[in-house]
Amino acid sequence: MKAVDWSIATNDPFPVAQVSAPNCVACNQFVASMNTIIRERHTISGARVTLVSSLVQFKKYDITADYAVQIRTRQNTAIERDARGHQVSSHPGETDDSLVFVVWTKAGWRVREVTDA
Repeated sequence: MKAVDWSIATNDPFPVAQVSAPNCVACNQFVASMNTIIRERHTISGARVTLVSSLVQFKKYDITADYAVQIRTRQNTAIERDARGHQVSSHPGETDDSLVFVVWTKAGWRVREVTDA
């Protein structure tokens, strides 16, 4: 979650890309979304993400991973601004429950996928 929070805080998808497996659909969508914001010369402010809770799951899932972790996060209100600083959109803060599937690779832990819990 630190990678997601820092990517949003800096408007830079690199931290998420670094911890994502190449085939992580949710990760790739996040990176693509951040790249669109950069390409359009927009910025995101607020939207900071806090981990509320986490719990390793020992159930069997369709996604192959070393671990599945159920997390609850809280995100502050997000404001998107264009290159001139005008507000383009606003998204209210929210609490989210997700499953994060992680795998161990030669490069370290990577997020295989993220789904709704």
